[in-house]
Amino acid sequence: MIAAVQQLPLQSAPSKPSRWPTLPLVVVLSLVVALSPLPFASNAEVPRYVIWSIAGCAAGYASLLAAGGLFSSTLLRKIALPGLFYGGSVAWMLLQAGQWGGGISHPLWRETAEAISIPVAGSISVNPSLTIEGALDMLAYGIFGLVAVLVGSRQADMKIVLYAGLAAAVCNGLFGIGNWLDGNRTLFGYATAYPGVVTGTFTNRNNFASYCGLWAIVACALAAHLALNQLGAGRRARIDLADWRFWILVATAIILLSATALTLSRGGLLASLLGLAFFALALVRRGTRMRPRASILLPVTGLVMLIASISIAPLSDRLQKQGLQDYEREAVIEILAEGIANRPLVGTGFGAFEESFRLVRDDRLGISDKLFDKAHNLYLEFLFGLGLPGALSIFAAMLAICCQLWPGMRKRSWANSVWPALGLAAILLASIHSLVDFSFQIPAIAICLATIVGFALAQATSRRLKA
Repeated sequence: MIAAVQQLPLQSAPSKPSRWPTLPLVVVLSLVVALSPLPFASNAEVPRYVIWSIAGCAAGYASLLAAGGLFSSTLLRKIALPGLFYGGSVAWMLLQAGQWGGGISHPLWRETAEAISIPVAGSISVNPSLTIEGALDMLAYGIFGLVAVLVGSRQADMKIVLYAGLAAAVCNGLFGIGNWLDGNRTLFGYATAYPGVVTGTFTNRNNFASYCGLWAIVACALAAHLALNQLGAGRRARIDLADWRFWILVATAIILLSATALTLSRGGLLASLLGLAFFALALVRRGTRMRPRASILLPVTGLVMLIASISIAPLSDRLQKQGLQDYEREAVIEILAEGIANRPLVGTGFGAFEESFRLVRDDRLGISDKLFDKAHNLYLEFLFGLGLPGALSIFAAMLAICCQLWPGMRKRSWANSVWPALGLAAILLASIHSLVDFSFQIPAIAICLATIVGFALAQATSRRLKA
């Protein structure tokens, strides 16, 4: 098959490689990004199996194209470091599920062996099967991000995927708002956990807030790229306010940010607005030597006023009732900090948080039988499950990506700096909201984030940039 790929007409001219070999990857990525938010954000067994299968096929096909010399060696070298860190962490997850003896295994296995008087082959993870599933999830997210990097150097292909995901997101937002107006009592035949707020096709309002906020920034990025291309067309260039594409993108951002506000998610809305603010400031600073027409400020001003008017009243009411403090989460953080200190190097098993936390919880959480399946803090959950080396490896992968996006944002043309800025804004949104929630552990949101960041990395490093 490699020989067959090598015979493909990969290049019709040195500067314009054929798009046909990568078209299947573009189609697959578009479908996955657009359809993954459907019922319950792919957070169920069957959708996860489908995602794993699609990721495996995409990885195999991309490997054939890479072996055929389609992708730039410079691009492959630049993704090597974050890929090494990320791949190392996934490999460690699989090792956690293996059978180990001695003190490296979790004490639960030794206690089990003593209780039943039968030797038990222990592992680092308290539940190896869940750890393997978690590793496969992370591997799939990494594959989709890698595929996005490989096909994202061509802006036309990248925009196909982004518009597909954006169309799905705005449909989800409109569905959520419509369901909210109807009382939001049921979702696909099941009673909702958050009646009276917008949740879309998600079961958790905080997750939906992250999803809508992420795609709202994408809508703003697409609108900004369109506008900045017009502003950069000449000395007297101005934004074409009659361009319906620009206004549709602005309206899309308004719908998605409105849905974000109506989730009443404090962390989700704050993270989304901070991500959007970073994106806007990055572009303004990047274009200090340019003089955009004042008309570009009109939709931005209207957008901010609309979101403020929608969000202030319901959020202030919620803050008056609940405040900012959450004593239950504070107790969870304290218990997790102690659990991390007990097994700082090897952890308790990625993906097995619910069972691991049950072993360390104490009376600081009272006598409630409430189950904690997530830590509501991604950083602590990763440290608790993976140990310091494994968790820091994932964080290092994200840092390595940021270190490539930042110079790409500063060195590209004003219009093309939109894409690295989008990647950094998406990472900022995820980083902030992950302090108080688990949104980016949900398959649909993780896939969208990986794809968006992959495109941003491709546009920050690739020389084949076409406005």
